[in-house]
Amino acid sequence: MEVLAQLQHFKDALNASLQEEFDALLQKEANADELAEFSSKLDEPLKTEFNALLESLKEQKQEQTQNTSNSDTQQKKPKAKTPKQKRHFIDIVSFEYLGEKNYEHRDEKGKKYIFHQGDTIFLKDDESARYFAYKNALFKKLC
Repeated sequence: MEVLAQLQHFKDALNASLQEEFDALLQKEANADELAEFSSKLDEPLKTEFNALLESLKEQKQEQTQNTSNSDTQQKKPKAKTPKQKRHFIDIVSFEYLGEKNYEHRDEKGKKYIFHQGDTIFLKDDESARYFAYKNALFKKLC
């Protein structure tokens, strides 16, 4: 039987004055001394049933605290750190477009770029940078 059903069954077995006292204990969540005092007022068969109920309640409470502590420990575990990326330094050059008209440029892969006057272009210092350096009438090397 579920613990609440057992409590109700136990309460039904008590006389009226003990039922009121039992309700009061349940409502205020009595401590161990108060429960022991209540237990001493009971007849022997009711006392054993009451003690069994207390044990099952203690077990249920322990399970709940273990479940919450397990979830707490799972939440407290730090996540594995991702390794720091290795830094790569690349030589970069920049150019400023000086032309008055828009300039259309296609790179080696065929991607099209349109530059407007004053645009700054950042490139890896390789063949494409040499192309813009060659076109020095349209592009000014900044660094």
